[in-house]
Amino acid sequence: MKPEGKVPAVGMIALYFVMAAVAAALMYWRIGGGAFPWDQFTPGPTPLKASVLTVSLVCAIHILSKVLIRVAPVFERSSLQMANVLKGLSCMHVGCLALASGIGEEMLFRGWLLNETGLWISSLLFGLMHIPPNRDWWSWPVFAGVVGCLLGLLYVESQSLIYPILAHAGINYVNICLILRMARRREGYTSNAGQTAPRDEGIHG
Repeated sequence: MKPEGKVPAVGMIALYFVMAAVAAALMYWRIGGGAFPWDQFTPGPTPLKASVLTVSLVCAIHILSKVLIRVAPVFERSSLQMANVLKGLSCMHVGCLALASGIGEEMLFRGWLLNETGLWISSLLFGLMHIPPNRDWWSWPVFAGVVGCLLGLLYVESQSLIYPILAHAGINYVNICLILRMARRREGYTSNAGQTAPRDEGIHG
């Protein structure tokens, strides 16, 4: 039997690469005018500035995530529930999942959709795509929409998809590691662990 968490991770990675393939076709058709826009994957005119912005964005979102988990019960509950879905993943699986999501979602939402609809609409649709089935996770689409807007600004500023892909992958990697580490420190966590875990334990990451 495969360890819990690894099977859905493989399925999600496959889904993200299907998303990337669809995005590549749309970019070829709408952005490249019959030729794939390879210029979207070059370092851009200001690689040093874009690199600094990328690292800064990953760090800022990670710090914000830790603060929200500490102060907002809804973020704590949703994080623990997500950890219950992803528990059992190794660092390699988390890294592959984070990179696949960065490639697939950034190619679709920044590489194609932003060029079609603009920053605000593409960011809104990015947030709506993250609407979960569990009402305890209502904060996810709001958070995702804000992050999507920042990734869009990074794309516009850098004139390259490389940096939002790396930032997206970095944010997902450090935040998945954060919630898995947090959950491991809560003995016997389940899908509703966030509702029963004592608040005074704190989260140290």
